[in-house]
Amino acid sequence: MRNVIYKKAALGAALLLKAIAQPRLIAFALRVRGWRWILHVFMQSDAETIKSIFHDLQFHSLPPTAHNLSAHFSGIQAIIGHDQHLFEVIMASGERFLIRRSHAWSDLGVVHGTMVGNIYADHPAVEGQSVLDVGANIGDTAIYFAKRGAHVVAYEPDPELFELALRNVALNDATVDLRNAGVGGETGTLPLSTTRTGADAMSTTLFPGAKAVHRLHVRTIPVRIVALADVLAELESVCLLKIDCEGCEYPALLSLSVADLRKIEHIIMEYHGRRDELADVLRQAGFSVRLKGTMYMYADRVDGPEGTPAAYRD
Repeated sequence: MRNVIYKKAALGAALLLKAIAQPRLIAFALRVRGWRWILHVFMQSDAETIKSIFHDLQFHSLPPTAHNLSAHFSGIQAIIGHDQHLFEVIMASGERFLIRRSHAWSDLGVVHGTMVGNIYADHPAVEGQSVLDVGANIGDTAIYFAKRGAHVVAYEPDPELFELALRNVALNDATVDLRNAGVGGETGTLPLSTTRTGADAMSTTLFPGAKAVHRLHVRTIPVRIVALADVLAELESVCLLKIDCEGCEYPALLSLSVADLRKIEHIIMEYHGRRDELADVLRQAGFSVRLKGTMYMYADRVDGPEGTPAAYRD
C-alpha cells in the first residue's frame, strides 16, 4: 500500500511539472473538468489510467486541426471537407464520417471508439436481425450494425446530431431507420443539456431529478421523448438493444413490463451508476447479466434449462 502511494505521488509530481510547462493544458482541464474532477481521477484511478487521461487532455487542449486529430486517433485520417463547419474522417476499414469542427474531439472520439476501438465487438450475430440503437449520436453505431447486415432502428434526440447522422448514413450507403427523438419511460418533451455550441457525447436528457453531468453544459434545448414500450410495440422482436444515452437507460428500462423486456434478446448498455438496480430487473425478467469494466453491461435472455443464451450456442 505504501509503495502504491509513493508511486502515485511520484507520478503526480511528474505530471504536475509537465502541466506547469503547458499553461494551455491547465486552463483546458480547469475549464472543462474542474479541480474536483481532477482530484477524483487522481485519487480513484490507477497509474496507467491517470497517464492515459493526461495524454488525452494534452491533445484535447490543442486546436482540433486535421493534423492534430489524425495524430491522436490511430486508424483514421482526418481531412478538410467542402463544408467549412465539418471535417471528413476516413476509417482504415473504409467508412467515412462527417464530424463537426466545433466538437471535433468529442465527435471523433465517439466514432473512433465504435469503429476502431471496437467497443461493441462482443455482440451476437445480427445479420438479418433487428437492432434498436438508442443514442445514435452521429450515426456511428447505426452504421456499424447496418454494415453487419442488421435491420437498424435508431433514435437520437438532438436535432443537429440527428441531421449529421442522416448524412453519415447516406455517405456510407447504409440502410437505417433514423428517428429524431430520445427514449424514456413516457412520451413527451424534456430538456437536453448542451454546451453553448451544441450537444456532445455527454449531453443528457434531463428526466425528473437528473442534472447536467458536464460543467460546460450550460444550455438546454427541448427534445421529443418516446416511451420505450411504444418503441417496442412497433417491433415484433429485438435481437439487440444497444443503449448509450447518458442516463435514459433507467427510466426507459425500468418502465417496461416483463413481457416488454422479453421482446429483447440481447442488450449492450453503457450504464451511469446504480448498476444493481438495472441488473436485478433484467435478471428477474430472465436475463443473464455480466459487466465489462466500469461502464458496460451485457444482458442476454436465457432460453432453455442449460441457461445459455440461444445466440451463443454452437
